[in-house]
Amino acid sequence: MVKRLKERSLVDKVYVSPSVNAIEPMVERDLIKNEDILKQLNVDGDAQDLLNYINQNKSICLVILGYAGLSTNYEDLENFLSNNKNICKIIVDHLPFDNTIKIHDRCELLENPKKLEVFNCRTRTYQRSK
Repeated sequence: MVKRLKERSLVDKVYVSPSVNAIEPMVERDLIKNEDILKQLNVDGDAQDLLNYINQNKSICLVILGYAGLSTNYEDLENFLSNNKNICKIIVDHLPFDNTIKIHDRCELLENPKKLEVFNCRTRTYQRSK
């Protein structure tokens, strides 16, 4: 899946939170690192590594698989975006599910918090291709 994400979405790095709930606050995810799982998944790190990467780099574009791939807690997401000014865009990759991609500008999401409500979306699990 990581290889397909890199090929299809043209991402440079892949970060995962292997054992958290999508409603959990972003800054509290993966406080206990699970190196074994990260190695098995062949990813660049977990949520804490992502936060470090965001803080050390400018003009970040996050690509997520489905809205729940980032967070279903849109209030926490608003705090996350407010505190991480290096994030410019969030691209929601729905290609495996309904052949669409949505691009959200960080500033637009913060100027109109109603737009963040799309992240409060966990209604069912998507069936991913095998």
